[in-house]
Amino acid sequence: MNLKVLISVFCVVAVTACSAPQQIRNYSHVSTANNASVAIPISRTQPQYPRQAAINRIEGSVTLSHRINQDGRPTHIKVVNAQPEGMFERAAIRALKGWRFAPPDTPGRLTYLQTLDFIMGDPFDALGEVHPEPSLVSVDELDEAPVILVRIHPAYPVAALEAGQHGSVTIEFTIGVDGRTSDAVITDSSPPNVFDEATLTALQKWLFRPGIKNGYRVSIRAVQVFSFNPEEFMESFSAPE
Repeated sequence: MNLKVLISVFCVVAVTACSAPQQIRNYSHVSTANNASVAIPISRTQPQYPRQAAINRIEGSVTLSHRINQDGRPTHIKVVNAQPEGMFERAAIRALKGWRFAPPDTPGRLTYLQTLDFIMGDPFDALGEVHPEPSLVSVDELDEAPVILVRIHPAYPVAALEAGQHGSVTIEFTIGVDGRTSDAVITDSSPPNVFDEATLTALQKWLFRPGIKNGYRVSIRAVQVFSFNPEEFMESFSAPE
């Protein structure tokens, strides 16, 4: 029997001990609140991991608001949220200043949000070797279930957000021995084709501590339900005044 894991979209991000820092992830949240809009970078500067954070194996994230001038350069950069405070803000701001965007139709007027995650190196070496049998393992065979480490919220499609449209998407996918997701299949979508692309894009960036069986890392199939609520979205990601 191939049972599946149902993971809540509101589950808490687990904290694990990590080794040397890996490449820093970055992603964007879009909000129409307070004139926020979509900003697609055409080039990015990778943030440098703060030395003190690396030594102490500290991970975190920084959300920045900004505008874009006629040259495609970010301006009016402000820290919206930082976890933990006082650790990654300077590195995030320095990196964002090096980003370049397509010049907007109304330079300097719209507000954008960018979130940069600072994540340490592969935390899974200490969990054990990869299981010698590469086939998928059912949940009831696991000694330890997967734990979500990095969760990216889907960007709300602008048209759906402006229309106040609610929805949900259910996805079945594989959590691999490297903790990454693959082979995602949408099993239910309401309304159809509205939130599918945003959901799949976000899920590709999720990271799990993989499941463990007999001391080995193994792959399993899982199910995730994403819910879209425009009121909650704008409240969570509204730009500061």
